[in-house]
Amino acid sequence: MTRPSGQGLGIHLLKWLRFVQTSLPTLLDHTRLTLELADLEWQQEKKRLRRIMLMIALAVISGMFFVAVVTAVIMLLTWYTPYRFVAIALLLLIYALGVGLAILRLRRLSDSESFTATRAELARDMALFRDST
Repeated sequence: MTRPSGQGLGIHLLKWLRFVQTSLPTLLDHTRLTLELADLEWQQEKKRLRRIMLMIALAVISGMFFVAVVTAVIMLLTWYTPYRFVAIALLLLIYALGVGLAILRLRRLSDSESFTATRAELARDMALFRDST
């Protein structure tokens, strides 16, 4: 294996430095644009999460009041009848179904893909770097 002479190494070094000098502004500009994209998506994600938290809080408060009133009415209507245990069992079943539906809805909301454009751009950048090396 031959080693490049001092002059050959210098030429390779100069070519590499020229390449870095011409590519660095483009690379920095691309990095800046990627960071701007990530910041924009972060702002959108924060707005989405705030709306979700507000809707959750409203749903929980409204649901608690509704459940309390409905439970009180049903228990008052069935307390002195032989169906009070059936009413209690049905209420528990309905509450369990409500909890299950709420969990399914929350899972669907939380499965949204966040930062998809930023991740796609970073994947393209990584592929470009792999291909260039």
